Amino acid sequence: MERTLRCLYCGKQLSVLRKLTGGGEFCSDDHRKDYQEEYNRLALSRSLQSGNLAKSRPTLPVEERLMQRASQVLGSTEEAARWFRTPIRALNNRTPLSLIGTPEGLAQIEDELGALEHGIW
Repeated sequence: MERTLRCLYCGKQLSVLRKLTGGGEFCSDDHRKDYQEEYNRLALSRSLQSGNLAKSRPTLPVEERLMQRASQVLGSTEEAARWFRTPIRALNNRTPLSLIGTPEGLAQIEDELGALEHGIW
C-alpha cells in the first residue's frame, strides 16, 4: 500500500526526497513555523485551562478531548489539525482554533463536530 506524505500544515503532497533529506513533514519553513506557533498556542491554552479543569474533574484537557473527537470524526489527526485551522461557514467563517478560548466557542466546536459526525455539512 502506497502512503502519500503530506505537509502537516496544509496537506500538500510532499516528495519522498524532501522527507529523506531532512525537509521534514512540512512543504516550507513558513509552514513549519506556523504549525509550531499554533502548537505552542494550543499547549499554552491547555496549560492555562488544565489547572481549573483538574480541580473540577479528572478528565482530559478540553483541547485534547476536542482533538481526539475531531480525529475520530474526520478520520485522522492530520485531518483534524487541518480542520481546526480552516474557516468554517457554520462558525461564521472563523476557524475552530480561534474559538477554543471561550466556553461559547467550545460549545460551537462541539456542535459542529456533532453535525459532521451525523453527515451535516
